[in-house]
Amino acid sequence: MKGWNEVAKTWNNEIGIDGNWFHKSIIYPAITNILFDVSKYRILDIGCGNGHLCRHLKNDGASVVGVDSSENMISECKMNSDDIEYVVMNAESLAFNTNEFNCCIFNNSLQDIEKYEQALIEANRILNNSGKLIIITRHPCFHPADDNLGWYIRTENDNFTNGKGLTNLLYEKRNFHGVHFIMDNYFDESIHIRNWYGKDTYSFRRTLQEYYKVITKSGFFICSIIEPKPIDSYKSEQPGLFDLLNRIPNFIIFVGEKTR
Repeated sequence: MKGWNEVAKTWNNEIGIDGNWFHKSIIYPAITNILFDVSKYRILDIGCGNGHLCRHLKNDGASVVGVDSSENMISECKMNSDDIEYVVMNAESLAFNTNEFNCCIFNNSLQDIEKYEQALIEANRILNNSGKLIIITRHPCFHPADDNLGWYIRTENDNFTNGKGLTNLLYEKRNFHGVHFIMDNYFDESIHIRNWYGKDTYSFRRTLQEYYKVITKSGFFICSIIEPKPIDSYKSEQPGLFDLLNRIPNFIIFVGEKTR
């Protein structure tokens, strides 16, 4: 978490108060489709980052609380909006009452938690009966941690592989096309180190079967698995990314329900 704490301000500036293209075109619509009427939910956003999802959910009518283990991230949250409760808190030890929420969301945060089974057990504890769990994470099948893998991108004057993620393509000024996708070492669950703004951040590579095993072991029934695509209205903003993400998913979403 040290890396994220150090890049909090820069991250906030890059992501923006309302989230970036990935959030607006893929993640927010997917959550809306899952929950339908968010006003029925008291939601805990676990690993809330700069709070963009909290603000989106509140604007749609939800009661929402955001927690993050990074003090600097929570400071950015509070500067962005003072009408939402943001708390510095570890996901593995949530200081909330049992059955206090009816929805918990891990929005690209579970992958950054080493003791993620304990985080899921805690999420189960604070959810009421039949409470909903939403985990949005990088798709294990299509997220190599090697620069020489991933999308092979072609521009008018350059070719390159884009193995550590698609975020940098948000800022690519040239027209680009994904020629093909290269993947290897799926079962390698080594730590994924990525440099954001001069600081290393750490996440954990896990397989689909590992996610299934731990989610169900933590007291959840997996109701559905979603591989979301960007919605059509955002195609004109990022036509290159829109094409890539309609061919291979960047995210996978596990939707679970508390069973015990």
